Order: sequence, then structure tokens, then C-alpha cells
Amino acid sequence: MNKNHYKIMVVNPILTTVFDEFDQKFLQARAGPQFTVEIRSLSNGVETIEGDYDDVLCAPFVVDKVLEAERDGYDAAIIDCFLDPGLGASREASNIVVVGPGEASMLFSMTLGDSFSILSTSAKRYKSYVPNSRVRHLGLSDRFVSEWGAGFTVASIPQNPERTVAQLVHAAKQIQEQDEPDVLILGCTGLSRVVDLVAPKVGIPLIDPSIAALSMAQALLLSGFKQSRKTYPRPGKKERKVPGTGLK
Repeated sequence: MNKNHYKIMVVNPILTTVFDEFDQKFLQARAGPQFTVEIRSLSNGVETIEGDYDDVLCAPFVVDKVLEAERDGYDAAIIDCFLDPGLGASREASNIVVVGPGEASMLFSMTLGDSFSILSTSAKRYKSYVPNSRVRHLGLSDRFVSEWGAGFTVASIPQNPERTVAQLVHAAKQIQEQDEPDVLILGCTGLSRVVDLVAPKVGIPLIDPSIAALSMAQALLLSGFKQSRKTYPRPGKKERKVPGTGLK
């Protein structure tokens, strides 16, 4: 049943709060009039998420924060990281809409073109033509072209946005010349603060995963759609001890 107003909690699944103020303004400005967006970071976990190790370490605390959102009356939660840490578990544990930017951005890309590449953060530059685990999980391997690392860390984004823009634009042009994808996805939600500077210089659709996640969350809420309990069954009752959380 549709409501007059919806609350969306954006879970920044990291310890640092340096992105919170920007994310609050950026996402609220792009939300519809029926939606209030609020940001919450973690008290336990990792500083930034840049691989499976960080993903696993932060996941229980993400689920705990999603359950907090449900208790506090939020209608949806967005896990604000391209790797979607704790996404499936959060959908199992809660009854609210839960969206991951990585999943949302790749699904959105299917409406804009036949193929996509991902341009992500990375301490070192790299090129990969093997679909990553998220691409394979979504069944999009035949639409995936490539994934490139731009050569900077997540933590460096707010420290030097001008250099971030230059590196992204340079890599984006190389991807278009060498791999010719129809759509380019930014592989980090921290890049929202520079997307408006990069997008005009890229000759193909450029997807910001944060906006894709926000758009999907709003669409799901307005439609009344929720996760299938066949795919995401509620966790069975058993003893669980996860320090720093209320999970049980």
C-alpha cells in the first residue's frame, strides 16, 4: 500500500564519516518529494571497503544497521557500497526494502545499452576482462566487457577531487577506445562527489551507483514490491554471538 511519505536510511558501511555530509545533501537533493534520506555510518567494521576481506568484516554490522533502520521506522535501506556487503543477509533478516548500489547500477545499465564496463577505485591501475563475482551472481557475464581500476584509493577521493576527476576521465576515454562498452558504471559510491564533473566528459552513459540505488529504492517503495521470501527466507532461530551487534 502506497504512503504519502517514505524514509530511506543510507548505510555508509564504513567507520569513517567523511562521506556522510556530502552524501546526505547529494542524495536528498535527488530524491523525490515523497522521500526523506538519512545517512548513518558504522561504529564497528572497517575504514573503507576495497575487497572481499573488508566486505566480510563489515557485513554483520551492516545487517545490524539495517535492522536498526527497520526498528526506527524506515521504509528502505541502501547499503552504500558498490560491493553490496551484507545485501542478501539484510534482505533475509529484515522486512524492509534493501538495495545495493552494485546490483542496482548493473541492472540499470541493461536499460541503457547492451554492454557495460566498470571503472573502479584501486590502489593500482588494472584491467580485467573476467566478470567479477557480483556480475556472475546477477547472470550478466555475457553483457560485461571489462573492469578497470583507476589507480587511487577510496580514502583519497575527498582529499584530492581534482586529481580524481582527471584520472577518471583519462581512464574512461581509454576504456571507450579499447573496449567500446555501451555503458560505463562507476565502481565506487564515493565517486558521487565527482560524477557531475566526469559525466559531461564521457561520451557514453555514466552510471553513478548511489543514484541507481536511490532510484531503485524509490521505485520499489512506490510500487509496493518487496523481496521474495523464497529467495530470502527469514533466518532460523539458533544461538548467534556477534560482538558489537544486536544480531541473534
